[in-house]
Amino acid sequence: MKTAQSGNRRVQAFCGNCGSGLYASDPGDNPAQYNIRAGTIAQRYDLIPRFEVWQHSALPWVPENPTTKKFDGTPQ
Repeated sequence: MKTAQSGNRRVQAFCGNCGSGLYASDPGDNPAQYNIRAGTIAQRYDLIPRFEVWQHSALPWVPENPTTKKFDGTPQ
C-alpha cells in the first residue's frame, strides 16, 4: 500500500519472481480501474493512450502526443 501525492491510498502489485511493478489500483475488492505498467504486457503495441496524467512533470525528451487528453495531476 502506498499513499499517492494526492493523499489517496494505492495498492501496488509486483512480480513475485523479479520484483517488477505490474499495476496499481485503488484498495478494495473491486477497483474501478487498474493502472497497468505498459512494459509488462505483450500487447503493449495495441494499447492506444487516451490520456496522460502528471503531464507537468513529463521529461523534456518525451514526445508530444496530440491525440491524448492531458492532466497536471490525477483526473477526478
